[in-house]
Amino acid sequence: MRKRKKLLLLVPGAAAAVLVTMAVGFAAASSQPKWYIGGSELKESETLGGVAEPSALKADGVTTECQHSYYVAEIFNSGGIGKGSLTSLPVFNCSAAGHNCTLNKVEPTNLPWAMHDEFVGTKPYVVIEGVDIEVSYSGFGCPLLGTHQVTGSIGGALEAGSQTTVFNAGTASATGTSLKALGFVPVELTGTYDVEMVGPEKKAQLIEAK
Repeated sequence: MRKRKKLLLLVPGAAAAVLVTMAVGFAAASSQPKWYIGGSELKESETLGGVAEPSALKADGVTTECQHSYYVAEIFNSGGIGKGSLTSLPVFNCSAAGHNCTLNKVEPTNLPWAMHDEFVGTKPYVVIEGVDIEVSYSGFGCPLLGTHQVTGSIGGALEAGSQTTVFNAGTASATGTSLKALGFVPVELTGTYDVEMVGPEKKAQLIEAK
């Protein structure tokens, strides 16, 4: 029986997030952002969703791309901070390219994942923690061969103007998050998620962290 290998995965900047932690080496802001919906501070909890087409995970010359992914999150304010939990993250039409790697499986597990908002300077980000993704690759010479758990955190930039959450190397650096495979291989997560409130009567409402 093939042993499972552990992958430590800290997702770069942006949160899956809609997501954020304080950037390492950046000055802390005087306050932390709260969620605002339709211009008003969120008083209870609400559900939002985000769609990315596509998103990708890059490690050791291997790119794992999913043509479609969709997250659902419950958001609320608590202790003066925007918080929430990512409850669902299905991914579709995923494949791997590079170094003869074939993707057998990519599946987010152990949901929900906790999330919170933070400022880096004056810009709001969201950070998702407790990320746990099972991935499996085959192929002779594939550097990621086998089945692994990807764990850690992801941070994303919250762009109110475009109603998106952006994940890339820059947002990872800003939030102090990182991805690693096999405990030491750097991983880059990229994806731009269009976000909106869930429910036909709420879809047009502006989502902000400020």
